[in-house]
Amino acid sequence: SLALEATVTEVVVTGLTDGASYAFGIAAHTLHGLGPSARTGMVKLPYVPSSPLGVTASADAASVWVRWAPPEDDGGSPLLAFHVTALPGGERRTVDPRVTSLEFTGLEAGASHAFTVSAENAVGEGVASKPSETIVVPSSVDGSGR
Repeated sequence: SLALEATVTEVVVTGLTDGASYAFGIAAHTLHGLGPSARTGMVKLPYVPSSPLGVTASADAASVWVRWAPPEDDGGSPLLAFHVTALPGGERRTVDPRVTSLEFTGLEAGASHAFTVSAENAVGEGVASKPSETIVVPSSVDGSGR
């Protein structure tokens, strides 16, 4: 319960749990006592997005491509980015949330890698996807990806 000045028309409530649902009530307190309470509807707080789906990796003569589908659940908040990580090594690339494929450059030729993808919204970064299949970086790819 918070007591606020009569001129206050909004308040930020902290310490709530991501993904939990809340309703809020507000009542005026006058010299004659506490008035009737007005209630909000239930509000569900956003939470981190679920994992992207269907992550695949492929290599052609000159490139390594990682592709994925967006997560089924954005956590109740628009996606801000996807993060693509090469395994092993943990090299990571971040892309716009409208992108669902990435030419992953800068990998050592002949090395084997799998890839995971995670999604991020305003609450934070969700759990990484299941790894893609392992691919071998083409020998024609140098450190610049060309």
